[in-house]
Amino acid sequence: NDESLDSIAGLPIQLAFHRVEQFDAINHSKLARQLQGQRTHIKSLHAPTIDVHHPRFLDVLDKMLYEYGSYIKREGPMVITIHPTRISHLVPEEAVRQLEKYEQPLADRNVILAYETFNEPTTPKEESDRRWIHQAEDMHQLFRRFASGVYGITFDVSHHSGDNVEDTLKGLEETLDQVSVVHLSDVKRSKESTVEYLPLGRGSLDYYKVLAFLKKAGYGGFIALEYMPQNHNLLARDVRRVQQYIDEGVAYIPEGRSHAVITLNEKAIPRINTRASRRLRTAVEETRDVFHQTDKDVKTAFYA
Repeated sequence: NDESLDSIAGLPIQLAFHRVEQFDAINHSKLARQLQGQRTHIKSLHAPTIDVHHPRFLDVLDKMLYEYGSYIKREGPMVITIHPTRISHLVPEEAVRQLEKYEQPLADRNVILAYETFNEPTTPKEESDRRWIHQAEDMHQLFRRFASGVYGITFDVSHHSGDNVEDTLKGLEETLDQVSVVHLSDVKRSKESTVEYLPLGRGSLDYYKVLAFLKKAGYGGFIALEYMPQNHNLLARDVRRVQQYIDEGVAYIPEGRSHAVITLNEKAIPRINTRASRRLRTAVEETRDVFHQTDKDVKTAFYA
């Protein structure tokens, strides 16, 4: 609606969709014009809940690229975040066959499909409700098989992090060469192990350690602040504070799920290799003194 669009006026965004049914109901041409009219710049996309097993998978991706591609100014491929579906809908063996099937079509479209990580249960009782892939290390091992580099990782810190942020940093370090997007929000865990996702500074996550690690590692992708709708009013302020910390080392403790995205260096995002004989260069290898570049942008991603 127009009120929620007001909160991102004038900001670069990653446009994110939820369910396919809602995606189909949106007047995309109108939405694109509204965003352009208020100088909201689309930089990347988050696909609705549709995985490679779905018969409309390519159709939905093509719809997003057709409706919004002309508004997107970027270096390198389009990075599209996607959620892995449940095992009850797609078993891992079939998923791998589908990834093989779509590798060339994605390369032809200059798209990196970045699967989001989840902290899923593994007990037998809940096995059928797990996602076919959900851990960053498993994604990293699998996606290395695809020389084109069309498959990447959206590393969700709030999904991954436990009480020890060092475990999160270890996971990032081991998979960073394939990470295209980092989702970041604060978390608060109850005694019943339920998780509440909060604005930065309102939970238990030492997120400055995460930012410091990414800065030191020369990470070249996106950082996305994920805030729930009631905290949309904090997005623009908090993303600028995070950007200032990255640029100048000045730390704020914000008072405060929409996405607010910071690009450290778009030129360092991995490129797609259309020839299978060429290996994908990693973001870390391509990044050189990234924090002295002049093309850093503060970006906000927004759920439609």
